[in-house]
Amino acid sequence: MMSRINVAQKFLSDHELPFAAREAELQRLREEYEFVLTSESPSVVVVQAESGFGKTRLVREFLESLAKPDSSAAPRAAAHAELTLEVPEVDASIIEILSLTARRFHKKYLSTAPAPAAFVEPFLAAIEEGLKPSPQVLPQLFRRAVRDLAVQYPTVIVMEDVHRGDEDLLKELSLCIRSVASLPVLFIITERTEAAAHFRGRLDNRRFLSMELGALQIQDVKHILAGLFGQSDLDVLAFQLHQYSEGNPFYLSELVHELLEQGVVQWKAGLWQLTSPYGWQSASGYGAATNGAPKSLKFLSERRYSQCSPDEKTVLQQLILAGDPAAPERFTDKASAESLIRKGIISRTQDGLLQFSHGLMREFVRTEVSDAEKDIYFAALLEDADTGHPKPCQSSDLAMYLGRRTAPLSERATKFLIEYSCNQSERFLRHRLAESCLVAVLRNATDLPAMLRAEAVIQLAKLEFKLERFEDGLRLTRELLERESLPPALMLEAYSVHLRIIHYHKREAFDAELARIKMYADAHRLHVAAADEAAWAKALLTIQSLAARQYFISGRYAEAKEIYTRLLEHPQFNYNDFPDVAANLSGIEVVNSNFRDAERYARLSLDYYLRLGTEPEIAKALVNLATVLCQEGKIIEAHQCASDAVGRCSLVGLDGRSEKYIFHAALFWLALSNLRLMNYAEAERQLHRCAEQFRSDKQSENILVTLLAFSDFYLETEQINLAADATDEAMMLLQSHPHPLFEMFFLLQKVRVLLKSAQDASLFIEKAEEKLREAGFANWTADVVQVKAEAARAVGDLKSAAELFEDAAARYAKSKQNMFAEMLCYQQGAMALLIQNDAKAHRHYRRAMDLAETMGLEKRASAFKAEFDSHPNAAKLTNTAGGRETVSSDHSLGAAPKLGFIRIEAFNTLSIFRAGSVQPISKREWGSEKPRKFLLYLMLKQGEPYRRTREAVGEALWPEQPLDPKKLSLFLRVALSQTRKALGAPDIIQKANEIYSVNFDLCRADWMEFEKHLAEATAAQRQNKAVIAEAAFQTARTLYTGDFLVGTDDDWVMEKRLRLSDEFDRTLRTLSLFAEARSDYETAIAFTRELLAHNSEHEAGYEDAIRLSGLMGNKVQATKFYEACAEMLREEFGHKPSRSLEETYQKFVLQK
Repeated sequence: MMSRINVAQKFLSDHELPFAAREAELQRLREEYEFVLTSESPSVVVVQAESGFGKTRLVREFLESLAKPDSSAAPRAAAHAELTLEVPEVDASIIEILSLTARRFHKKYLSTAPAPAAFVEPFLAAIEEGLKPSPQVLPQLFRRAVRDLAVQYPTVIVMEDVHRGDEDLLKELSLCIRSVASLPVLFIITERTEAAAHFRGRLDNRRFLSMELGALQIQDVKHILAGLFGQSDLDVLAFQLHQYSEGNPFYLSELVHELLEQGVVQWKAGLWQLTSPYGWQSASGYGAATNGAPKSLKFLSERRYSQCSPDEKTVLQQLILAGDPAAPERFTDKASAESLIRKGIISRTQDGLLQFSHGLMREFVRTEVSDAEKDIYFAALLEDADTGHPKPCQSSDLAMYLGRRTAPLSERATKFLIEYSCNQSERFLRHRLAESCLVAVLRNATDLPAMLRAEAVIQLAKLEFKLERFEDGLRLTRELLERESLPPALMLEAYSVHLRIIHYHKREAFDAELARIKMYADAHRLHVAAADEAAWAKALLTIQSLAARQYFISGRYAEAKEIYTRLLEHPQFNYNDFPDVAANLSGIEVVNSNFRDAERYARLSLDYYLRLGTEPEIAKALVNLATVLCQEGKIIEAHQCASDAVGRCSLVGLDGRSEKYIFHAALFWLALSNLRLMNYAEAERQLHRCAEQFRSDKQSENILVTLLAFSDFYLETEQINLAADATDEAMMLLQSHPHPLFEMFFLLQKVRVLLKSAQDASLFIEKAEEKLREAGFANWTADVVQVKAEAARAVGDLKSAAELFEDAAARYAKSKQNMFAEMLCYQQGAMALLIQNDAKAHRHYRRAMDLAETMGLEKRASAFKAEFDSHPNAAKLTNTAGGRETVSSDHSLGAAPKLGFIRIEAFNTLSIFRAGSVQPISKREWGSEKPRKFLLYLMLKQGEPYRRTREAVGEALWPEQPLDPKKLSLFLRVALSQTRKALGAPDIIQKANEIYSVNFDLCRADWMEFEKHLAEATAAQRQNKAVIAEAAFQTARTLYTGDFLVGTDDDWVMEKRLRLSDEFDRTLRTLSLFAEARSDYETAIAFTRELLAHNSEHEAGYEDAIRLSGLMGNKVQATKFYEACAEMLREEFGHKPSRSLEETYQKFVLQK
């Protein structure tokens, strides 16, 4: 007799019984996968069933069907192998899940598919370093890895048993799914309970399918028994087995196993046979289901456990205590462990860990482990925690154990729980888990020292703040501060938490609380113990940072900057502890018009959050940078930053108040950049959305900013009444919420509205000048001069207007305050001079066009050019100049900018040109290949700052040998010096916070232009703007003159080469389809031939060629394409033509 074999499952596996329900669900998975491939968009399938219903087996069968070469579910070529990331037995820690995912991915797939290595290695490296610098970034790296994989591979991600996870896991999975919005990824999620509703609510309008596995029917049980025992007259047995198993396949197999244990059936002559009359023993404990599993199954678990030897029972109990699954080395009794594996009670995972074969036995053994044994085991773990943290899974088990105890906690256990909660909250952002630990401390630790209890209260108050439960946080801090019997350092930390909550929740009370805290600090400064000096200093820095932020928000910029300056000079100041300091300093420098420093601080803040921040924090840093860039006139980059911020906020969702604020701030700067770029429809829609949200939240300052943008928009689009309404609304709001700077701005806007309406505006100009003098805004005089110029033009005094416009432009240029306004002044000054037939108009024209090109404002440059050239005096001035070319012809759209740029041509072979040069830099001038590679690597990794650190650059440029830090620093200094020297640009490569970056204001690259036009084409295509899309695709095609960096085989180059090559294939095929749509088959097939010449393995291209040849009536040519494709598939992949290709050939050539 074959003891302890899962008979029913084995039989189903061996004989592939016609299981209709599973076959239907398997087909639904195949159809969903087909949808993912054809639509190149993600889909989510949630498979729901109780334990034992075959969720895992269904998924395995589906994945195995994809691996079959002749599978209809895998229509793509074998070169595009499906990659599967599996997360089995998901536990409560999202970071552990991601760590396990990455390790499994690395172990199973990197050896056979080397291309994705570059996407996952940073993720693995972060894990190998012990989750440093912070695991907060790991989920982002995981999502980035999934996105990068899906770009090249149709990817299937299987997440099993997510019912074991928590709310953080569900959120992380939904973020991952959102992040691949336009890529072919199929997510298959298995779970027992109703998690599908959680996913559905988080995924917006993404494709979603939920399927619930059904139970076995009586006929299915009869069929199984007939196959097992070779008999068909087993109706009574089938009925009883179906009743007791409740149709659960696993439960059924366990019951059949019991028949074997009783000796009722035996294996003879290759068949299971009844060897004695069947008799059911009702006394054995079989009966109705109780509490989840049938009583019969619970009885079987108890019986199996009772039949184990004492040593085997010890191993099972150790497995419970060590955490299921556990490493084999945890068990000293290897023989007993192997015996349990043979009996089928435990099994090995793919990673070699030991686990229970089924949850029923695990739950039963858990009840057999006594509380005393648990206390002994967890006391040992607590000892480990004192000497050095135990493994994450052990820490999690220990925290859960201590948190569930009702008995008083020891001082050591309390310290562990407090430390564990801090770790979970600050490093892993798992605030609710941390909160439950601290609640357990305060519930059970009644006799603890006041100092330890205070630490728990402070940590809990921090959590209440993070969870935006401000009143609860204030209640905790007030109760603590009323005692005043704590050490000064701990008391000051409590004050800092209290002040932080006040700052965000009750700002009107901030000054009073700050004064109270200063009094306490002054009174107790000399009483701080030497051991507490570091904690005291940090709490004091926190309080000063909050004060500076409060002053910054309330417009007291000088006071805020003074405090921030002192903070930066403090020896214990660390950006990691105060990451918002750089962002706030950037805002202060914007007000002071020190845009260079403002941009430096904004980039410093962004670099920090890109390394260690969450998606909302990165989005906030992007908004700050967009603010500065827009003011500087770097409109294109500002638009990109704001767009990226909006995308990150949309990815995370707008669940909290802070996320909504960041999203709408990003949307505002996106709207303003669209207004500068003359994308009026988008700008108006986005401004309306911002105004609606800001009014709803009663954010007066943001309402004023939005109304100012609305006023500009309406004036520019000649909607004067609406501009007047926006200005009047703002001036009414300023009466209740005074703000000197905005008051001056809207007085100037009032002037513009009145001038457009041909009304006298002199009174408001005087008020604006008075407000300017009162507030001391010396940096904003250019705005007043510009409005005076507009007023002079309105009354016909063109000479004064031209002089004032020139004066305003010079002021803007000197202060570097607003390049966009400077451009407008030169444009309006040029037109005023042109009307007067003044030759200086050309000089103003040239300057305006140069500024427009520098900012990338092609639409504005084109509109101004048309306006200038259409004036009759433009021709007169040209003729007066002796037949010279008009200036406007020098600035035709598409011509090279007047300002010189370093030019990099990387398609085919590499050529790099200095600014203004027509000859590429020679190899001799470069000195070696490393400087060129140094520049290219940094350019390719522009969006990935963690790959531009010293170590990452060293690994990329010198992969053949590990370099010690001193030698690496030397090599990088040499490469940096040679690069700057060869290019003649000292500022081309910059370094900040140990991260290298390229100054893209100084250079242009052909592959970046290719990607830019491709993005424009794709966007136009989605908006059904076929003409614009086709023109952009054509431009992209002309830029691709050969594969990327031919002859350079570095991994980071090959990754980019493959991606650009795929994009070029897509470009050619899209152009072919455009031509086919208008019945221009000759052009279409020419594009298809170009595609096949570039990629001879493009099966879809062959299919297009066959179809187009058939439509042209050229069956001979179509047959040649078919034969060439069949030969390619056979020789390269050992495949036959796909069903789709065969159908196309039959339809257009054989006409079947």
